[in-house]
Amino acid sequence: MSAYLARRFVALAAALALSGTLSATAHAGGPGTTGPVDRSAPVDAPGSISGLIYGDANGDGAADAGEGLAGVDVNISAGTGVVRARTGADGRFTVGDLPARTYGVFAHQAPDGWVLPPSRYVDVDGDEYLEYRAVRPLSDQLTASIAFTEDTYAVGQTAEMTLVLANRGGAAISGVKAGCDRSGGEGPHVVDMALGDLAWDAEGVTLAAGASRTFTLTGVVPAKAAGFAAVSAVCDFGPGEDPAGYPAVRAEARVPGAGPGDTWGRLYHDEDGDSVADADEFVAGVEVAAIDRIADQVVATTTTDADGRLEFTNLPAGPYDLEPHGPWRFEHGHAEFTIGTCATHCRAGWYTGLLPAP
Repeated sequence: MSAYLARRFVALAAALALSGTLSATAHAGGPGTTGPVDRSAPVDAPGSISGLIYGDANGDGAADAGEGLAGVDVNISAGTGVVRARTGADGRFTVGDLPARTYGVFAHQAPDGWVLPPSRYVDVDGDEYLEYRAVRPLSDQLTASIAFTEDTYAVGQTAEMTLVLANRGGAAISGVKAGCDRSGGEGPHVVDMALGDLAWDAEGVTLAAGASRTFTLTGVVPAKAAGFAAVSAVCDFGPGEDPAGYPAVRAEARVPGAGPGDTWGRLYHDEDGDSVADADEFVAGVEVAAIDRIADQVVATTTTDADGRLEFTNLPAGPYDLEPHGPWRFEHGHAEFTIGTCATHCRAGWYTGLLPAP
C-alpha cells in the first residue's frame, strides 16, 4: 500500500474517532471507561472481554434479535501486542485470560457497509462486556461520481471535474458539503479547488428525495503531480465533519513527466497478531495483478517467491492497484503503489498484510 493511501486512511480514522454519532457501551458492574484512563502496571487477576456487535437495522438504539453482525474483526491491544477475535454468526465474540489492565478495543471490517463505532478503552478487572452499535452508511442514500473532463493535464493547468450527486432515499438530504484532500496535500491532489456551494464555509446543498444534481468543480494541477505521473481529486460528501459512511470518490488523470520504473514489495500474514512481519509470516505463491488505475486495465501479473517478495519491472509511470488472486485478501481491504519520481510515495520495498479470504 502506498504511503499516500495509508496516510489517507489514518486521516479518515482520526476524523472517525472524533465522531459522537455512534455508540459503544461497556457493562461490568458499572459503566465503561469514557474519560482518561490509568495505564499503570497491570494487577494479577486475569479477566475477559466479550461483546455483541450489531447493526441497528430499525434504528431503535437497541440490539434486537437477528441484528448481530457476523465476521467482524476485533483487535484487543494493550500496547505490547494485539489479540484478534472475530464475531460469530450471532455477532458475539469472547477473548479470555486477559491480565487485568487497560485495553484498546477496535472493531473493523464490518460486512455490507455497516459503519462501526470508533475504538475505545476498557479497564479489564474481571469479565467485561461490550455492545457496539453499527449504523447504515449515508452512502446507502447518497451516491457520488466524479471524473476529470480531460484525460491528460499539464502542471499548472486548471483542471475541470464533473461531479454528480444523487439521493436514492425517501427523504431530502440537506447541508451536503465536500471534504476533499483529507490527506493534507501529500498526494498529487489538485490545489485551489473551487467547490462553490459544496465548500465547508458555504451552506451546503440540498438534494430532494430521488433527485440528482450535477456540479462543475475546478482545481489547479500542482508541480509535484509530474512525479506521480497523475493528478487526482479525492472527496467525500455529507452534511457533517465525520466522513464515516459518506460516499467517497476519486478522479485521476495523467500528467506527463515521469518515465517507466520498477517496484517490489512483500506480502505477509500476521498470524501472531503483533503487527510485525515476522520471518516465518511471509506468504509464498500468491499471484498478484497490477492494475493501471486510470485505464482500469491489468498490465502485469507476478507471483510471490519463497520470501513473500513480488516484483514488477518496466511499468509505465502512474498509479496502480494491487489485486491478489486465490484464497487471500488484503488486511486493510485495498493496496496500491505508484511508479514515478515522487520520492517517498513512489519508493519500492513496501510491505502489505494479507488475511485469508472469507
